[in-house]
Amino acid sequence: MTRDFTHLIQRWGDRLTRLPADHIHDFNLDSETIRFLTTIGLPADVHELERAIEINFYTSPRKMVVKDLAGVGYLVIGDDAGTTLGISLEDNCVYAVDFSGTLSADPVCFVNSGVDRLLESIGCFIDFKKRAEGSELIEHQLIGLMKDQLRQIDKRALSSAKTWWSQVIDDPIM
Repeated sequence: MTRDFTHLIQRWGDRLTRLPADHIHDFNLDSETIRFLTTIGLPADVHELERAIEINFYTSPRKMVVKDLAGVGYLVIGDDAGTTLGISLEDNCVYAVDFSGTLSADPVCFVNSGVDRLLESIGCFIDFKKRAEGSELIEHQLIGLMKDQLRQIDKRALSSAKTWWSQVIDDPIM
């Protein structure tokens, strides 16, 4: 089933950079992921991201390479100032991967069920971070609301305490 990405285009606008189809087609990704990366893309302007969450997206084909960990290939799409963000070539989900094996006992941490859901989730996080700045709601109320919205975007993103989003949300948002 093909998803409609109009809302993501409206949210990210001209900050999105489409990835070259000839480069992306070299990888064993599903058609939905290929379509997203080549027609929608990734945010190249991360100014809004830098104030809310430490994520850098790679839009240069030179940086988008496949790295292997324990027999699973990950197409590198960015980093979070600690781990590498990659799309698994097995299931097309996004993971935070510690290729050096020095940050935690489990070097692979689930992030989102797809790159589109990653961008939606980041947008949600940014919105709630901004909302927290001038809100009278207390932090745990905002976190509860944000978790509800993230679950609507991607049920797996908060499916356990070990997911990347669960760990990010555990950090104070105010």
